[in-house]
Amino acid sequence: MLPVSARLRHAAQFAATVRGGRQTGRPCLILYVKPTSGERSRAGFVVSKQVGSAVRRNRVKRRLRHLVASRLDDLPQTADIVIRALPKASSQAERLRRDFESAWAWAAGQCGASGPDRTGAGASRRQDGAASGRPQPVGPTATAGREPRP
Repeated sequence: MLPVSARLRHAAQFAATVRGGRQTGRPCLILYVKPTSGERSRAGFVVSKQVGSAVRRNRVKRRLRHLVASRLDDLPQTADIVIRALPKASSQAERLRRDFESAWAWAAGQCGASGPDRTGAGASRRQDGAASGRPQPVGPTATAGREPRP
């Protein structure tokens, strides 16, 4: 079980991690990580009703908490982490574990990275390089390299 000091407990903490951090996606989950200068790393979980009934959601949260608890203090730098479970998480327990392992290895790399992104300052980038938090124009209305109309 995660101690209270290792949990994200307020909506503002979740929002800051999701908006200011970096993310990676897997079929069963999305992991957001934001390196911090706090005393210890903290984790939070988002499991919506799309995942299933209350029983299924709680089972997914317990599995994720178990996986995180043993690894949270092993990160090379303290960080806030949010894990959002996707609908496949409730029906594929082994896949959830594999996806978590893969995403966690990526997050550990982000915490050990050097340069300006290490602190989460400035405009953060997702793994695919697109700006996070901003919708990208798509289709005929996209202005590729042109000035916007007045």
